[in-house]
Amino acid sequence: MRRWLSTRLTIPLLSLIATGAFFCEYLPPFKRLHLFSDIEVYHYPLQRYAFQALKEGRFPQWDPSMYCGISFAGNIQASVFYPPMWLVYAANWRHRVLPFTPLEYFAFAHVWLAFMLCCLWLRARRLGWFASVMGGGVFAFGGYLLWQIVHLGVATAMHWMPLAFWGIDDAVERRDWRPLWKTALASAMWFLAGYPPSW
Repeated sequence: MRRWLSTRLTIPLLSLIATGAFFCEYLPPFKRLHLFSDIEVYHYPLQRYAFQALKEGRFPQWDPSMYCGISFAGNIQASVFYPPMWLVYAANWRHRVLPFTPLEYFAFAHVWLAFMLCCLWLRARRLGWFASVMGGGVFAFGGYLLWQIVHLGVATAMHWMPLAFWGIDDAVERRDWRPLWKTALASAMWFLAGYPPSW
């Protein structure tokens, strides 16, 4: 049992340490920088509005601040129906307004999740530990995902890809449709995260 538990905790712990080290300039006690661009000027106002509406006891259905008013709940990039975003709201409920820093941490947490899910998917393909960790690191810290971290919908959607592939691999290997629950869950979360075109 101890060996099984240590094996199951190794990947999440290693990926968390690597993610923290990668973003150390954005995290306390070394914080010197903050994310900018769309996450700051587009996504943060959306999340702040949704948080404020919920604090006032109403569901954010309409956004009067853009284009003479548009549907807020219908704006897929608002991520109103994305369950991990609800955790951000709940964790910051004591604040009068939603601070920006939790949104940065939310984006970083998705990079960590990308690293971990990719490592687990590669381990399920019977690759070695080193190959799985390196593959997870390349997926999480390289190329498209980090380039798009300032676009919250992309950053919170992309990391579901390894879970979807894992479900497909399991279904093919077992010749059974039931492992496709992973692919269905990844597809739903990808859509709700706010950037379905990347799927």
